[in-house]
Amino acid sequence: MLDISGSSIILTGERQRTEPWPNPWSHPLPAFAYSVESKTITVRFYCDPLVSDKWPRPEREWKDKEFAVAATSVASTRGLKFEEIARWVPVNALSTRKWSKHYVGHGPHNHCSVGVEEKAGDLRRMAWELEPV
Repeated sequence: MLDISGSSIILTGERQRTEPWPNPWSHPLPAFAYSVESKTITVRFYCDPLVSDKWPRPEREWKDKEFAVAATSVASTRGLKFEEIARWVPVNALSTRKWSKHYVGHGPHNHCSVGVEEKAGDLRRMAWELEPV
């Protein structure tokens, strides 16, 4: 299963539901869709994707925006650190701290960065060719 952590795409599994739900630890996974016409991979979120002290923001600030997977992201890409989501983590998972073991980040315009950002600007960075395997 794929999820978004910060602006990075991560592999994840089901997480124990915690309250308030949804939250950055426990939430419906985003939906990914590929458009053959535009060659973009769009992402639809079912809870606020931006984790901050003001989480959650009003739905009007994120719910109707289009997000897409972009190469060479214009902003730094990184996953969330465990400390950023710890307040939503169930007590039995706090001791493992597995969340932070594979933290990776890339600076802006790094050729290795692939991130999720609002669909705007240079859409060429958001075009993907999918080939059969």
